[in-house]
Amino acid sequence: MRITLLLLAGLLISRTSMAQDQPTPRKFNIGFFGGLAIPVSDFAAKDYYNVKAGGANLGFAFGAELGVPIAPVLSWWSSAMFSFNGLSEDYIKSAFGNSGSVSGNLGTWTTIWPVTGLRFTTVVSPTISLSLSGQVGIVFGTSPDVNATQGGSSTTSPSVSASAFAYGLGAGLIFGERVNVTARYFTGQPSYKLKITTVESGPGFTSTYETEGTFDIPASIFQLLVGVIL
Repeated sequence: MRITLLLLAGLLISRTSMAQDQPTPRKFNIGFFGGLAIPVSDFAAKDYYNVKAGGANLGFAFGAELGVPIAPVLSWWSSAMFSFNGLSEDYIKSAFGNSGSVSGNLGTWTTIWPVTGLRFTTVVSPTISLSLSGQVGIVFGTSPDVNATQGGSSTTSPSVSASAFAYGLGAGLIFGERVNVTARYFTGQPSYKLKITTVESGPGFTSTYETEGTFDIPASIFQLLVGVIL
């Protein structure tokens, strides 16, 4: 009986020691990231007469996110991303139909992406993990505030805002459970109510043209990001 009690006591102490040696699971993770925002598809198109063209240049993005583990390899992440893409001079040149230089303010596309969804993570080496994610949410877009001049022609378009359903996919590598390198693609199609005024002037004449309408301009961005997980 005494031997049995000693064996049970030893087993209990051993299990307690093993449990103490295990890392405490995190209740949540906080991430911060930044990097490139690369416009793709119609968002990057430079043809002014393509009604879906955004004329967006290469830009930058940053944001923060919160992750909650729900299974050993699965977690729920909510992200807030901000992207900024300047308007291309080539886009304005195509509007004027002239290759001369453009002066003035071309403005910037601003997009905000509050999204949420699942992330699958698997270990590929002792210090590296692979993550795959899918998220849905909303994109809030603000169009460029344009006031540009080329020779005797000028165009203005006040900035306006719009929103739309958004979704995206991502893949990345996590180094040492802290450094996160990811590639993400997000897209949405806000409808902007734009007012565009064009003035053409020359010796003895000035002509003004106004265009008002709703334009569905997709905000499609491929992001290359580096971040930290706390």
